[in-house]
Amino acid sequence: MTHQERRHFQQICAPLPPLITSGTIHRIRRRASADEIIFARACNSGLHHVRDWEQDRSHPRGPELKLIHLTRKRGVDVVSRGADR
Repeated sequence: MTHQERRHFQQICAPLPPLITSGTIHRIRRRASADEIIFARACNSGLHHVRDWEQDRSHPRGPELKLIHLTRKRGVDVVSRGADR
């Protein structure tokens, strides 16, 4: 990929947010007053993924990571209702 192609790609695709720790994911979920199932749905993921993230067995990537950061900023309700708007 050329420098110009890379720049164009970065302009049309928003950069991924930074990775977050298992403890941070747990705190975000607790602050949002969401149980694991609700949080998993808001992140467009499965319950087993949320448990793995919180127990540091795996890490969210891509869209899941973006949704977790959005949940941190705006709450789980905004993320869950996002498709209805």
